[in-house]
Amino acid sequence: MIEPELFSAYEADPTSLHLVFLEFQTFNWDDFVEHLRMSLEPLIDAAHFSRVGRSCKYPLSDFSVEFEQCQSMQKFQWKLAQILPAIDGNIAVLKTCEERWLENLTGPRTQASISEVRGFVKQLEFHKESIRKLADQAQRSAELLHKILDFRTSKDMHQTNTNMYNTLGALDSQAKILTLLGEQREKDSKAMKALTSVATLYLPASLVVAIFSSSLVQLLPTTPPHESRHFVAAPQPWLPIVAMISLMAMTLISIRLLERMYTCFR
Repeated sequence: MIEPELFSAYEADPTSLHLVFLEFQTFNWDDFVEHLRMSLEPLIDAAHFSRVGRSCKYPLSDFSVEFEQCQSMQKFQWKLAQILPAIDGNIAVLKTCEERWLENLTGPRTQASISEVRGFVKQLEFHKESIRKLADQAQRSAELLHKILDFRTSKDMHQTNTNMYNTLGALDSQAKILTLLGEQREKDSKAMKALTSVATLYLPASLVVAIFSSSLVQLLPTTPPHESRHFVAAPQPWLPIVAMISLMAMTLISIRLLERMYTCFR
């Protein structure tokens, strides 16, 4: 229920209650526009002061332009696009009230209320112009950010392609070196195979020479009247054979022990 004092004040000045609600439409716009300007400032700095096409003496001082910043700029532009129709709606309401009061109300208090409404309209138009300027700055900065991102992406791709080309060249050189080493190894293998074949051919002859030149077989003269010589087995032929087998076994055992020690230390 409306109190009598308020009802009397409303009868004396019908615009007073409207002015209270209309004034709320102009509250905090200065702070809100300043908040928008501060939010846009880092993106504008990145767009206008990033180095493009020139070397940077101090790379850490350069701005890092990433796709996330382009997304932030798009979100900011979308927010501004939502704000401008809201301001236009508030201005339209104020102007409508002004027209209705001019048509239906008279008196000094009405003229004062109309003057206040016109002041509200000017405030909102000023904020609208500020937001439109921010929208223009955001649009230009967004275009710059996209160009910078495209340029740096192309530069990085060119550098990557150059590095890959250099890497492929180095791999090709290594492949040629490995091919030459393989050919040389094949030649050495053929030479070793030939030497092994020659050595194998001489093994039977070496065995015969070793047997007849050792003490296992002795050449002794025959008893008169036959003057001749013949081969006779040594009195203890097993001693050299045992010694030879023992040395071979010791050699094999030593080789196995050395191989195990080498495997453990690796």
